[in-house]
Amino acid sequence: MAQYLGTVKLGGFYNNGAILKRPTRPWRIDSTPPGASDYGDIPSMSGSMANYTFGNTPSDDANKLQWVKIKDGDKTLLICDRVILVNVSWDDLNGQGYVTGKTVIIDGAKYKCRLLTGGSNYRNGDSYAGGSPTNNEWDRFITREEVISGLPAPVSSDLDTNQNSTDFNSAHNKFWNWFYVYSWCQETYSGNASYRAIRGYFSARNYNWSTSSSRYAYCGFRPVLEILNTDPLISDSDRNLGDKNQNFAIEYTVDDADSGDVLAATESIDGRTTKSFAPTRNFKNTITVNVRELSLGPHTVKVIVTDGQGGTATRTWTFTRVNSAPTISGSDTNLGDKNVGFTYNYTVDDADGDEVTVVEKLNDEVLRTVNNAPKGEQLSVSITSEKLYALGLNTVNNLVISASDGQGGTTYRRLTFKRTNSAPAISGQDEDLGQQTGSFAEKYTVTDVEGDNVVVTEYIDDKQIRSYQATLGQEETIELSRENWLVLANGDHQLRVEAVDGNFATSVRVWNFSKKETVIAFQFAQPEETDARATKILITPTWHIEGSVAKVEACNNAFDASPAWEDITAQVAINRVYNFLNQSKTAEKWGVNVRFTIEKNEGYEGEVSISGFGGAYE
Repeated sequence: MAQYLGTVKLGGFYNNGAILKRPTRPWRIDSTPPGASDYGDIPSMSGSMANYTFGNTPSDDANKLQWVKIKDGDKTLLICDRVILVNVSWDDLNGQGYVTGKTVIIDGAKYKCRLLTGGSNYRNGDSYAGGSPTNNEWDRFITREEVISGLPAPVSSDLDTNQNSTDFNSAHNKFWNWFYVYSWCQETYSGNASYRAIRGYFSARNYNWSTSSSRYAYCGFRPVLEILNTDPLISDSDRNLGDKNQNFAIEYTVDDADSGDVLAATESIDGRTTKSFAPTRNFKNTITVNVRELSLGPHTVKVIVTDGQGGTATRTWTFTRVNSAPTISGSDTNLGDKNVGFTYNYTVDDADGDEVTVVEKLNDEVLRTVNNAPKGEQLSVSITSEKLYALGLNTVNNLVISASDGQGGTTYRRLTFKRTNSAPAISGQDEDLGQQTGSFAEKYTVTDVEGDNVVVTEYIDDKQIRSYQATLGQEETIELSRENWLVLANGDHQLRVEAVDGNFATSVRVWNFSKKETVIAFQFAQPEETDARATKILITPTWHIEGSVAKVEACNNAFDASPAWEDITAQVAINRVYNFLNQSKTAEKWGVNVRFTIEKNEGYEGEVSISGFGGAYE
């Protein structure tokens, strides 16, 4: 019986070494499902699948892959909770070993990366009945035909033949993200050796198939990781050591069944790391606990051992510090990320009325000593911006406040914070500008509190239109030019500004807008001058005019004040030469011009376009 072990965030998906954002709209990228407001945002494969790799867990939570952890017999599986790449074929995945299993390394640990099994056919002639054989992983885990505590079970609407907003918003789909996108599975469809199994899209249980070489916007890669490792062992057992008022020691040994694994141990007290080292197997290790450095109350001593392959063991001992000591308000905590100076306020007290000496330290540097500190009154320790910026970027720092009563009682308040870089700021806010009718511009200003060099890049959709080094505080303009406006397709678009400082902190400002034009009309900017009257013309456009009315006109006296435009649409439609009827002009010279008018039919939502045309005249 399989066991659900929760969800984890692990690793990232990279293209040519660049991290890909985890999809937040994990459905097909060319259509909007019922209940959703936009197309999906799953990355689309470009180039070779060999460029796509799994790698270490990124710092940005939005880029971390999410997995459902399942213990299945002697295997531990991490099943991705969504498709992470579309427009990728089964053959693309198989060519890189991802169908039946490829070893990948994430955060130093080895995993076998593969596809789910989904069955070689559907059941009883019904594609909505699930896969066959029934012991495939898709139906066992995602459809939860094997009852596994903790995993969501699909309801009837998740399994029926209707596709609607109920499916999109269901708890089961929000957990597994199967709606409106297929997932490739391992098996060859038994009905045709050229086809491979795909699951999901129409229902949680739906079974379908596609040619192994096909690449579609609605079919993609949902990876599975098999953990290739056994966990380390720590002697003793988790236990409570009782009350403590004197220093004491804890002894333990470590071991690992995988002889080649490199072990790393971390000892901590109350979450504060006291020692990190490479332990020797079956060697006695000793943790000495200085009780007088700890505050009154319960405490936790913990040892964590990792094997570099994803395996982890933890041993926990608890005890209670019972001797009297001064008190410091608040609790040991992580103050979070800091990019400007800050102040921490606290009070001290002593139940016995003893004089209290307070010492404030930053990373073992004494900032201040307060003798006979006032009890119950607010004290403040300040970290100036100057002192903060002197700390290493992205370092974790310790701010320790100690209160001693001169009688052997000492209390500590241990605070941590991370010195971070603040991202550049872009004025304004993201906006939806609605439907636009032509070129336009938006103004913005870039600033950076640390005065870092900032590179700004402007985009229309994903096309770069400008990149420059910002002058901080200077107003800039992003412009959608006439040329760029003309090549935009009807639909939703965005102007985007990205500001990146020298430490790679990034800010983005987005202006969304839409374009809806139903008429394409154009002609030569300047007529083509001819030595004599043109008598014939051939025009061959490259266009897509289904759902529209197209008209093509030409004239041979284009320099006249009122040229004699002649309708050549019929000849263009059959790729034939048109013979000019006009034989006169009022201008000094003859010239040829061509104009197009293409008007989309009302209610037609398909593409109407012209990408160019060729032709000749004589």
